[in-house]
Amino acid sequence: MIPMTEARADHTGRAVDVEIVTRATPARAWEAWTDPARITEWFADRATGFVLPNQVLRWSNDRLKAETTYTVLSATPPTRLLLESTGGPTPSRLEVEISPAREGTRIRLIHSGFPLTADFDEHYVAVASGWRMAIAVLRYYLEFQFGRTRQSFFVCRPVRYSGSRLASLYRDPAGLQEWLTEAGSLGTPGGRVHLVLKGGRILRGDMLADTGTEVAMGWDEINGVLEFKSFPWDRDNGMRAICVRGWGWELSADQAREIEVEIQSAVDRLETALEVAPLSATSLRI
Repeated sequence: MIPMTEARADHTGRAVDVEIVTRATPARAWEAWTDPARITEWFADRATGFVLPNQVLRWSNDRLKAETTYTVLSATPPTRLLLESTGGPTPSRLEVEISPAREGTRIRLIHSGFPLTADFDEHYVAVASGWRMAIAVLRYYLEFQFGRTRQSFFVCRPVRYSGSRLASLYRDPAGLQEWLTEAGSLGTPGGRVHLVLKGGRILRGDMLADTGTEVAMGWDEINGVLEFKSFPWDRDNGMRAICVRGWGWELSADQAREIEVEIQSAVDRLETALEVAPLSATSLRI
């Protein structure tokens, strides 16, 4: 369960508050957040805009056809960035703090402006999970892949499912074997992952994050990352998205497409394992 956090000064409403400590320097961490070329190496598919007061930043996820627009409220390199977005149902603020730590550099992210009402609980939990996943990937990127371009693969479906059933399929060795693996287990964050995928691919890497609803792990064999994701899609119709996505910093476009075809088949099996009735012709295929 992701705890509810009240916003602090400069923020209103409910807030996501997460942090990591990385061996990267503060200057490198600042560049990862503020240089559009760097942001596309770990977070967005496309990014535009300069980090100057009153300037507009745009971060796009092309596969989901989603774009977030931020106005820069303040920027103090390399320690603090404060952004505001008015594109959602309520205004929100995103703050990134970068400071020295004994082990290296602390990066703290605060995303606020979420209503305190119960009808926003699921959305808040999904955003909090997404940021915990993203900041764990950021640490991996800063320490091992900084400055390298990536090739992505991505499969996403809207379905109806039980949260406990999906958790089992995403985490338990027996659940993973129903749709993704021949053998292996995930372990806990900070530990090692060793999976044999259906079709014979090997996945070894560090377990990066487990938020309770989503999972992220390194994938040494492709110099990359693999994520299992879930989030609200169409609340009125009871639909949520299940997604498997990843990328490699040394993959070719052809290699990424080959993995995506294999992931497509895996998500077919995942959908079947969830015992979801087929959707209409308007079903999403990304």
